[in-house]
Order: sequence, then structure tokens, then C-alpha cells
Amino acid sequence: MLKKLIILSALSVFISDLKADYYDRCNAILAKGVYNTYIQTGDSKSKVNLKKWLCSSFEGSTSRAGGGKFEVDVFDIFSSGMETNSQNADQWKRSHCTSDDYAYEGSKASHLLIQDVNKDVVNAWKECVTKDEESKGLTCYVKEQDQALILTASVKYGIGDVKNIKFEFLNLQKNSSELFETIRQGGEKRLILRKNDLSQESILSLNGTADYLDVGCDYVIGIKPDYALDNPCERARLDAYSKGKILQETVVTLRKLNMAPLIDKSDNVVGYSFCKYFN
Repeated sequence: MLKKLIILSALSVFISDLKADYYDRCNAILAKGVYNTYIQTGDSKSKVNLKKWLCSSFEGSTSRAGGGKFEVDVFDIFSSGMETNSQNADQWKRSHCTSDDYAYEGSKASHLLIQDVNKDVVNAWKECVTKDEESKGLTCYVKEQDQALILTASVKYGIGDVKNIKFEFLNLQKNSSELFETIRQGGEKRLILRKNDLSQESILSLNGTADYLDVGCDYVIGIKPDYALDNPCERARLDAYSKGKILQETVVTLRKLNMAPLIDKSDNVVGYSFCKYFN
């Protein structure tokens, strides 16, 4: 318990110093990729990730890159017949967003969404971040691969090579033999990391010097959402199974089909529905 308190205290101090509004300004690009996946497949994980982003970012504003109307489009997934406008979206947030949902902002939201999109979408997001004056041309992000975390750091052309790179890790350990000290402009470097404590957030920070300026990037790796608990479709499947209404084999089949059982007031299975219609 003491160890967790120390980690949480360190996290709170570290996070308070992070300033990366450019993540928020560019995250709509990632969210659009996740949204397209959900529209095409009805994937319940994508819906949960969109909820986290929507709850932490929606303000009825067009200030974020690609935001505004698109955020209302995302709200339409959750609207349950409500008219899709910013006022109703704010009302929905107050009723359905938890404190955990609101916490997914900045690079924490970036990380969650990056896991759910392809390389082309990530590259478009990187271009947006790199162009933002606040980022100063250095971009970093992490892709999860099995139990490993693959850090990619890249530098845009025009600022020179980034040298004297220093790392700060919180709740992370490196899995590579060496930490890189230089990234050539227009190039990128990768580093394999692992979380020390999976039940806590992790933070990494890179800082270095280009030709005429200091550059850096900070990145938060949040706790992976419990998709079963935050997914009404999965809850419906597990609830029906726990009550003996469907077999375990049926649960597996319904997951593959992105469907869940419909239960009446007498706890009887009266049919099945695609997950996109569960709220």
C-alpha cells in the first residue's frame, strides 16, 4: 500500500508539470480513425475508447483539430434517440461520464486511441502534433505489443538533430540495452519499455537540444480500461451467462458476432442484438 501511495504521489507531481495541449488539439484525428472502425464493425472496445475521448474532450467547441461537429457525430453513438447537438451532449456527459472517463485527456487519450487505429492514422496524428508550435517538432508515442511498450520518438525537418537526450521514467523500465542520445532531423528512434506496476499509470519524458531550441515531449500511459465492466454489451452477455440463460459457448459466439442477448423483465432471453445498439 505504501508503495502505491508513493507512486500516486509522484504521478500527481509529475502530471501537474505536464503541458501538452497539442495532444488534445490533435486527438480528434485518432478519434476519427476509431470512429470509422466502430461504424464499420460495431466493435465494443472502440465504443469504450470513444466514450473516454468524448467525455474528456467535448466542450461544444471547434478549437481542437477536427473537433466540433465531429464530436457531436461521436455523441450520436451514445445519444439513445436524443437530438445530437452540443447542449444534449453536455447533458449526456453529466449523466454518463465517470470521473475515470473525464481523466482521459492529452497524451493519455492519445495512447488509448493509438492502440485502436492503423499506421496511416497515427502518421496523420503525428503530422498534426509535429506542426504544432508547442511541440517544437519532437513527437513521442507508445504502441502496446504483447507485454511490451514500444516507444517511438521522431523529429521533424528544419530544427536540426536533437542531441543530449535525457529520459525520465515513472513506473517504467527499459528493456533495451541502451538509451539513445540523438535523433536525426526527419528520423525516429524506438525503445522497448515495460510497466513496473500494471495497476498504476506510467509517465515518460524526453528532453534534448536542437540547433536553436530546447525540445521535449511528455507522455502518459493510463491504466487499460476494463472493457468488460465499461461495456454494456459484454455486461449483458456475462449477466445472462451468470443467470444460466445462455451457455459459455454462446458467450464466445456472441463476442465474435459483436452481439448480446436481449433479456425481458422476467429474465428470459427474447432475442439477440448487435452491440452498436446497446447503450
